[in-house]
Amino acid sequence: MNSLSVIIPCLKRPDWLKKTLTSVLGQTTREMEIIVVFQSEEDDQELKKWCVSEGVIYIYSPIFSTPRSRNIGVDRASGDICVFFDDDVELQPGCLEAHLNAYAEGVVGVSGRVITLREYGEDKVKQKGINIGRVNSLAKVCGDQEYNSLTFQRGQITPLGCNMSLRRSTIIRAGHYDETYIGNAMREETDLAVRALEYGDFVFVPEACVKHFLAKTGGTRALPASKWFENYFYNEGYFIAKFTKRYLRPIAYFRLTRYLLKYYRSFGRSWSSIIMPFQQLKKAAGMLKI
Repeated sequence: MNSLSVIIPCLKRPDWLKKTLTSVLGQTTREMEIIVVFQSEEDDQELKKWCVSEGVIYIYSPIFSTPRSRNIGVDRASGDICVFFDDDVELQPGCLEAHLNAYAEGVVGVSGRVITLREYGEDKVKQKGINIGRVNSLAKVCGDQEYNSLTFQRGQITPLGCNMSLRRSTIIRAGHYDETYIGNAMREETDLAVRALEYGDFVFVPEACVKHFLAKTGGTRALPASKWFENYFYNEGYFIAKFTKRYLRPIAYFRLTRYLLKYYRSFGRSWSSIIMPFQQLKKAAGMLKI
């Protein structure tokens, strides 16, 4: 029987984290360890005491990086399966058990269902979905990207980082999360999944369900909008450079036009702001020395 290590990176959201941990502790699965990697300028002694009292492993990191925090958790973990949650989710009944039970032969990872809570209410449930999170030859994530389907899937699919799990041995074999992703760290979970798919399948399991509250305070969503776009062009550019063939990259970059126009409408007021997206794409490609 596989054992579980629940790993939750937290960026300056102690109150939200406690709510998330309460929902983890309320699961029927008992054979697990819970690891929190708390990122802030200063250690939170009150949160640390609370975690210790609940049997949660608390690790402080002054470096703000989601993939680095995930890796810290993986290196500390002792479970066969590492389950990752954001710090602003609420696990639904049976979530952890569903993650654990999904590990049949040839399965290296699990993508769970995500009910996203927005200002206008819950996302609509999609009864059918095709290739949840599939990455095509242009490094574009295709298919159902809401992760709110009720349909089990297995194959070349990728997860959403707020509710996912992998075999710890696969994470190590694939080389851990890539810490090159910055800020909002978009695509860091997809990056690892693409590499992990070389060793087996992912499955999408509706029963492994969380509600995601998209907390406005703390976390990477608290970044100024201009900084979010800067992170976006860098991270997306890095993902494209890493997972597309050279001759396809111009086409892959072109698909960023929609976000480029959104950025210019809000922030294209100076020469430095106009060239920023291209500078970030060039910088990201330079990380791969291509």
